[in-house]
Amino acid sequence: MSSVLRTPRKHIVPTHLNVPDAVLTLWSFSLTARQLLLLLACYQYAGRSLEVWTILLLRYALRPKRYVWRTIRTTEAHLYPLVPAVNDVKRKEESR
Repeated sequence: MSSVLRTPRKHIVPTHLNVPDAVLTLWSFSLTARQLLLLLACYQYAGRSLEVWTILLLRYALRPKRYVWRTIRTTEAHLYPLVPAVNDVKRKEESR
């Protein structure tokens, strides 16, 4: 028999098997899925939970930042039945 040098087998043993995966990581602050769900479920600011604040911030970010003011009295006559529309006033003046 020939002598063959055998090297011992090397196995890499993962050391982070019992550590849950981080779902949210900001700088050195990380949360697992369980911690994130507990934070959303338990924490409230100004009487609103975090998921409501998230929806509100998302809606605010998607809204336009500039608005144009237009009077609705002349364009939406059904909203102001007691105020005569501009077209009605012009028709009455033209019919006289």
